[in-house]
Amino acid sequence: MVMIFRDFSTVCGTLLAFFCQRFSFAAESSLPLLWVTHEVTFAISIGGNPAGNIVFGILFNSAPRTAFNFLTIARGNTTSLDGRFILTYKKSIFHRTIRNFMIQGGDITRADGRGVASVYGGNFPDENFDIPHYGGGWIGMANAGPNTNGCQFYVTCVLTQWLDNHHTIFGKVVRGMDVVRKIENNPTHSNERPKLDVVIEDCWVVEVQPYPVTRAAVEG
Repeated sequence: MVMIFRDFSTVCGTLLAFFCQRFSFAAESSLPLLWVTHEVTFAISIGGNPAGNIVFGILFNSAPRTAFNFLTIARGNTTSLDGRFILTYKKSIFHRTIRNFMIQGGDITRADGRGVASVYGGNFPDENFDIPHYGGGWIGMANAGPNTNGCQFYVTCVLTQWLDNHHTIFGKVVRGMDVVRKIENNPTHSNERPKLDVVIEDCWVVEVQPYPVTRAAVEG
């Protein structure tokens, strides 16, 4: 099972978030810029009703192997190495949402968090942990422990600094954070699965003229 864990208490997490955000601004100016090279759009429905689009800015140069895997699955024009199925996020779901934490999706084989698939065949190693979790709106690889990346990903809803050095961040929401909030606030069953299905009805990739993004949380 690919899981993202909450292991900070609410109080400690809130205090740490305050101090991390307070002191991150001075440090950011000394760090290299993060450049978006591609945009991936997910057209989302919730309970069968259109909910809007989420557009991710993909930081290919920061994690090229990870980004290539995500971009290829988002394009949906490649089969698995064994030829049994098409690698695509289209019609897959967000199977796990936790308010004030993150939303998780991308299980294109089982739709329950246990599926594994990638352009590399199965799990692939952690590429790097160069980009910390700066707040809500960052997309990273979900995993079941070290070096178990596949097709599943998560989008942060708040500052989740305890995930640093455990998950590879490879992009950021550049438009549609309001749709992330709709998914986040969708009521769930006891197993954290949304009561109303959250479906990626369509997805596509656009290569863009590279542009920089800040190392800040996404407003919205």
